[in-house]
Amino acid sequence: MAFISATWRIFCLIVLLSVTTFALAEHPASFVSSATTKGIAEIENSKLALEKSNSSDIKLFARLRMV
Repeated sequence: MAFISATWRIFCLIVLLSVTTFALAEHPASFVSSATTKGIAEIENSKLALEKSNSSDIKLFARLRMV
């Protein structure tokens, strides 16, 4: 698919921004806290995409991110 909708691009950007970077974790406790927060944010973003999107591709991607 050559055309990617703006909604799809925004959703992908949100997901990319919520991914944990292992190199930035200084201590195990801070890594666990950060990973937990970002994991919850990713799930909440996926729920939002499922509720608000009309695109079946975005909904499929959101479901896959919640697994």
